[in-house]
Amino acid sequence: VRYADAQTSRSGQPATAAATGHDNTSGPAQAGPGATGSSTSSNSPPCVCQLQLKANLCGHTEAVTCLAASNAFNLVVSGSRDRTCILWDLTRLCFLRQLTDHVAPIAAVCISEATGDIASCAGTYLYLWNCNGEPIASVDTIVGRNKQILCVCMSTLYDWDAGNVVLTGGSDGVVRMWGLEYTSVVKQPVPMEAMNIAREPTSIDGACSIPFNETGQHGATPTGDQLISEQPSWTRELAPRGKLTMHTAYGRSDNQQPASITALAISRDHRSVLVGDSRGRVHAWSVPSEAGRGGMTDQWVRDEDVTNCATDTCSVRFSITERKHHCRNCGKVFCSKCSRFETEIRRLRIFKRVRVCQACFTMLNLIQAPKLRPPSESTRGDP
Repeated sequence: VRYADAQTSRSGQPATAAATGHDNTSGPAQAGPGATGSSTSSNSPPCVCQLQLKANLCGHTEAVTCLAASNAFNLVVSGSRDRTCILWDLTRLCFLRQLTDHVAPIAAVCISEATGDIASCAGTYLYLWNCNGEPIASVDTIVGRNKQILCVCMSTLYDWDAGNVVLTGGSDGVVRMWGLEYTSVVKQPVPMEAMNIAREPTSIDGACSIPFNETGQHGATPTGDQLISEQPSWTRELAPRGKLTMHTAYGRSDNQQPASITALAISRDHRSVLVGDSRGRVHAWSVPSEAGRGGMTDQWVRDEDVTNCATDTCSVRFSITERKHHCRNCGKVFCSKCSRFETEIRRLRIFKRVRVCQACFTMLNLIQAPKLRPPSESTRGDP
């Protein structure tokens, strides 16, 4: 990787632009310097912006495929075909750490300006690291063959906001949103015999601990086949928060021109998401003010593509007198008779009763039904 500094000067020669790439010689992949030009005026010579090479950052063994920089954390991350990412110091221009264990060549990297977390994408896997290069979590985002992640970005409105997400765009035309969640991992109890190590005891080994029971009194030290109870540990994992499928997803039959997602960006006010696809289109997504009050959502089938009710046993054809009604859960279009059922949809954070189809009404009632807790040991009577 070659790091260059931009310098502006006045010159009578027109500015030229050089393409960047990597050397064909053996050794680390490097990006060549380039130059960009600005518009000229009739009374003054053109203002030329030239890139002056400052340092060569060598570390990768194959071509560099992606770069990301953060001024807030003074960090540069480079991804390569050698299935590694390298962290570079932006001021000293030196090697910091290498991120390994990727399953495929690196396709995209991103740095959060709020927390310094690093997202790297290889194949269908999304990896999340902290600013020190320590792994946080990873997830397989796409299920299927011959699919991969092509781009990634992160929301960074507030560093304290637990609702920040990582957005990935895949070759299947779906934009997926991921968020960090804490999950508890309960370790299996370990027998006392497995804890005994065949070695000479020392003064530290000979020390015994006096456990306390739940009431705070001294308890007996477990012996024999008794088990040691361990506190549950907490780990972080990437959980899906949502996805955007309209216009681009290959899996939707109502998308006339699906395409792979090639670019993602979030507006500065974090109210819009820009999605670029392989057909050269840019789609702008925003959260409407009527969200949660009946506004349109991504899973809805477009009205212009539907002529009949989605129920198999219903033969109603939509017309001026027969209105179309969307099921708020599955997004399909039904007639007024088939969509007369109402219920909450907690999965979509809809806590008021909205219209759904009969199939979704039955399914949601089964899923969202309150679960009866079994009686505790203290409340059970003796047989």
